[in-house]
Amino acid sequence: MAVRKLHNWHYIVLAAIVIIPASYFLYGLYQNSETVQRQPESVSQANPAQLDPQPALPELTISDDSSVLRLINAEHRLAPEYVPSDLALPDVSLDSRNPESQLRLRADAAQALERMFAAAKEEEDLDLQLASGYRPYSTQEAIYNSAGGENQTLVAVPGGSEHQSGLAADIKREDFVCRLEECFGNQPEGIWSAGNAHRFGYILRYPEGKEDITGISYEAWHFRYVGEELAKILHDENLTLEEYYQRQVQ
Repeated sequence: MAVRKLHNWHYIVLAAIVIIPASYFLYGLYQNSETVQRQPESVSQANPAQLDPQPALPELTISDDSSVLRLINAEHRLAPEYVPSDLALPDVSLDSRNPESQLRLRADAAQALERMFAAAKEEEDLDLQLASGYRPYSTQEAIYNSAGGENQTLVAVPGGSEHQSGLAADIKREDFVCRLEECFGNQPEGIWSAGNAHRFGYILRYPEGKEDITGISYEAWHFRYVGEELAKILHDENLTLEEYYQRQVQ
């Protein structure tokens, strides 16, 4: 009888040795599985923005003359023979001092200008007028030479004028107060245009205080069409096209 009782204790001890470690092992596996299952959910909830692709910013070009995003200045000139293929006369008030051939704009720019002028009238009862649009290379060359040619900042060099692109619009009041003069910027029409043109894809191209960057004197009347997306960026960040391009290539 003593031998049988001794064997029974052996069984109890053996069972304890096997069952207790096995229990700890199984509990550990359960805990690890819970952690693995919960981790992806918590990461996804904590950083959802990291999973969304960021939209690409508009990129300027210095080679595609027909692009709305073409950077045009003395350093990056249009070809002398370039003429936009989609020039159209916008349905807005036009300056009688200029022939209609030089009041045309590219189709998208013309339509945007129509919306802009209509908004100025509806929102503030302002009457805007287009003073100048497309200008061929030969005309720009004549104006440039008559202004003194090199070493002046009043007239863009031939090929470096945005008017040749059909994307530039000189804007004025319907009367001739401050026509193509800096004082247009202090007129209600000039103030509204500078503050709202970006809504329609236009920017004030040669702002005051950035002459060293643009290479052109302040022109309160000169607006350039670049599309609404880029226009908003430039307006919100107070950037010229030159500054935006330098950021792009860096």
